[in-house]
Amino acid sequence: MKGFRAPSTIQSYNDRDDSIISNSSCLLIVVAAVLLILICVLTLREISRCILRYNVRFLFESAKAEASRLSKGLDKDELRKIPVTDQRRIQNLKATYM
Repeated sequence: MKGFRAPSTIQSYNDRDDSIISNSSCLLIVVAAVLLILICVLTLREISRCILRYNVRFLFESAKAEASRLSKGLDKDELRKIPVTDQRRIQNLKATYM
């Protein structure tokens, strides 16, 4: 057979091993790049969903509804109804352990 050449030296085997290693490292780089792109795309998608969800709601809001939304708060009567504890009294309590 004229075209067939048997590998006669160790160098030809080493060349094959190097090409396999370089191919697998290239494949690893490509897989890592695809994974990074996927993470970036999903992150941008979630950011755009949040922006659209919260900004579209306020685009179609009337001036009266906006003023009502921004002026929300508690009146003085409502503030007085909130229970308040004296921190000095709590600090003087002795802890009991079982």
